[in-house]
Amino acid sequence: MLIKLKQPLKFTRDITNVCLVRNVTAVNGDFAAVVGFGERFKNVKNVDATEKEHLKLQDINFKDSTILHETPLMIRDMDYCKSLEAFAVNRVCAGGEMQGTTRGDSGGPLLVVRNDRWIQLGVTSYGSYKAVAKDVNRISDLGVYTKVSAYCDWIEKSTAGEIKCK
Repeated sequence: MLIKLKQPLKFTRDITNVCLVRNVTAVNGDFAAVVGFGERFKNVKNVDATEKEHLKLQDINFKDSTILHETPLMIRDMDYCKSLEAFAVNRVCAGGEMQGTTRGDSGGPLLVVRNDRWIQLGVTSYGSYKAVAKDVNRISDLGVYTKVSAYCDWIEKSTAGEIKCK
């Protein structure tokens, strides 16, 4: 979904544009950032849950957030997210221990820096959490992001050429 604003944004130190690029690449080990208003991880409810391969949401305590957060995370190869059934083409896998997204972050940007410019690599889509054995204060995130560059033609068509990927 694209949203057209009634009036242009006023760019400030905290509000700036991002670039859309057709041929942006990110490989295993590259650093990125996600931005969102999602809940914050508090802890795993009990140590027994840390023995599970994948945690269920009911195994985890979250705390509400009313402020925008930016979280650094690492791009992963596809094998890292292969346990997620719906993983498919035109997706980016990212995350790791104590780095990733939570409920409420969906639709937010996955960003990388190239040539001193913020590039939107993806859109937060879905994911899963893995336990860190015997540690209720840490989780590992497997996050899947929709690759923006795969939709450049659609974006250009939907905006009548007003927005173009470089």
